[in-house]
Amino acid sequence: MCVSVIIPTFYSPYTLKISLQSIVKQTLKPKEVIIIDNSIEKKSKIIVEDLKKKLDLKIIYKHLTKDPNQTRNYASKCAGYKYLAFLDDDDTWEKNYLLNCVNLINYSDADFLYTNINIIDEIGKKISFVDLPNKINLKDLFCYNGGFFCSNFFIKRKIFLLMGGFDTNSGSADKDLAIRLVKNKFNYQINNSRIVNKRVSNYQWSNNCLSMIKNNFLFFKRYKKEVDILTKILFFKKIIKLFFRHIKKLII
Repeated sequence: MCVSVIIPTFYSPYTLKISLQSIVKQTLKPKEVIIIDNSIEKKSKIIVEDLKKKLDLKIIYKHLTKDPNQTRNYASKCAGYKYLAFLDDDDTWEKNYLLNCVNLINYSDADFLYTNINIIDEIGKKISFVDLPNKINLKDLFCYNGGFFCSNFFIKRKIFLLMGGFDTNSGSADKDLAIRLVKNKFNYQINNSRIVNKRVSNYQWSNNCLSMIKNNFLFFKRYKKEVDILTKILFFKKIIKLFFRHIKKLII
């Protein structure tokens, strides 16, 4: 199976180990796993050494920026196989994820695909889920994330490189890439199986909410001319909701 898995990591040795264990359990193993450690302490080294007998792990210590999308772009150029699968260092896959993706992308002749996700808490318990819309459109991505992340994104490497990878100046690089791929008429499929686990924690919400608002405004600035007034109103409702969620977390 010609798949390169890319994992950016930054001071997350505990969750990185859990993420890697979910790759070890895959019914079809990737050809390589590229870990880009952007931290200084290199704590991932111990974890990687423990799992090298089970996976072809390549760890690159390279201090780029704290932006994981720049790291993903760098790693994609280092990758050597047909498909790219991205995994955040705090997310996991069910054991049939890669097999499912390869079968679907080959059967449908798609260039990329997204998979439905489970939302898990800090201890890995499933607390919710997100089913993606059957079609990718700007309105949905403008008003909601819609479940388009990196850990549930699977793409042909040559297409990813042709598109220039993730745009780190777009505010929401995952959504921006989805839009650009659709605009360029690349074929895609939605994998309806919920076999990707996206971790969400209270710490993440309380510390990243303002950053999310900032990034959403960058995304708004880029695409505001392409949506109608109703979509813009829905966008600002989302921003207000995020702001009050941030205030609530601070109070609690």
